[in-house]
Amino acid sequence: MTSVHAAYGIYDAQQLNYLYEGLSIFTAPYLELGNNAAPGVGSFPKGGYPSLSASGLRYAYAPNNSSRSYVQQYSANVQQQLPYDFVVQVGYAGSRGTHLPYRVDDVNTVQPIVNNGSYLFYGPNGTASPTAAALKAAMLNPNIGQISAVFMTGYSHYNSLQTSLSKNFSHRTQFQLSYTWSKSMDDGSSSTFGDTFANSVSSLPLWAPIRRRGISDFNVPQNLVLNYIVDLPGVRKDIPIAPFLLNGWQWTGIFQRSVGEPFTPLISGDPLNLHSNDVFDFPDRINGTGCSGNPVKSVSRFNRQYVNVSCFAFPAFDPVTGLTHLGTAGRNSILGPSLTDFDTSLIKNTRIPKISEAFNLQFRAELFNLFNHVNYATPPKAGTQLFNGSGAALASGGVLVGPTASSSRQTQFALKVMF
Repeated sequence: MTSVHAAYGIYDAQQLNYLYEGLSIFTAPYLELGNNAAPGVGSFPKGGYPSLSASGLRYAYAPNNSSRSYVQQYSANVQQQLPYDFVVQVGYAGSRGTHLPYRVDDVNTVQPIVNNGSYLFYGPNGTASPTAAALKAAMLNPNIGQISAVFMTGYSHYNSLQTSLSKNFSHRTQFQLSYTWSKSMDDGSSSTFGDTFANSVSSLPLWAPIRRRGISDFNVPQNLVLNYIVDLPGVRKDIPIAPFLLNGWQWTGIFQRSVGEPFTPLISGDPLNLHSNDVFDFPDRINGTGCSGNPVKSVSRFNRQYVNVSCFAFPAFDPVTGLTHLGTAGRNSILGPSLTDFDTSLIKNTRIPKISEAFNLQFRAELFNLFNHVNYATPPKAGTQLFNGSGAALASGGVLVGPTASSSRQTQFALKVMF
């Protein structure tokens, strides 16, 4: 028997209050949060507050009239029943989001010089850096400090191939194998704060919409999952004691193998002279030997250098113009370590009808990460920074450190009484 299903829907994505809460709780006039890098001698704490001015306080911005956010979802799949109670399913699922939240922790930066699609700046390592006053005048609004903002200009696009093979619970076995191959793209995955996810860049550039486009922070491109339940064979009930010990056993398990989530290579400091409270820069991507595809290396317990740093370079400045450029390595251009995990359990159900028809004494022995596979987490914020603001490679750049993405091998036992 074959069945075919397809669907399409379009849905409003309401702009609820939580989208704007993060803007207001840290900003004037609700909160006067500012900074003064050079307070006078003896001015703290009594003279600390008066030293703050409008240019040092944090502000919020949201457009008075924003576009209507909506999401389109569509899918189609085919199911085919096979012999021996197997069912195979192959389908496509996708979605497209329009006018989604684009959240930035600070948009008040020095604006770039745009030339043939390149974003150029008077970086601190250049030869013709302007004065601090001239840079401040080039900011989006030089009269105030940090501006946290949300714009309803974002978009998302998701496509996936979804397959599964399952077997109904017959002949003591239930089985399902599923595989998803997908890709989610957007120009910012955050909504309430700029860094909603651990791998988010908290202030993606307002002035470079094309450069914000990349794989979503939560994207997992490939995911394979196998789960099963097997009723183990027992013995005849007329054998003394043996049925009590040997009957009612089940073996269950879940195996997962997935490709890692992405993260963004960055440069620490303020190499672009953005004069922002949330600075950043991308390094340049080098397309040399061994740098095609995902620029990573194999790691071991003795060497956790995951990112192939030789595939990246510090953006050079033009000695003629004194300008430097936003690096060419894009957002979420590195895939993190993959995940492999196998959890299994042995379950013993002992029914005692003399007490009650529903009375069941259940023993469970559960093992998590049975093979004790080390699943490294993606590098922390410091590990995504490959160079400092002067161009020197950082020893911590691209290095995997704890905690891991899953636990070590763990075992637990339980005894349950159900009635």
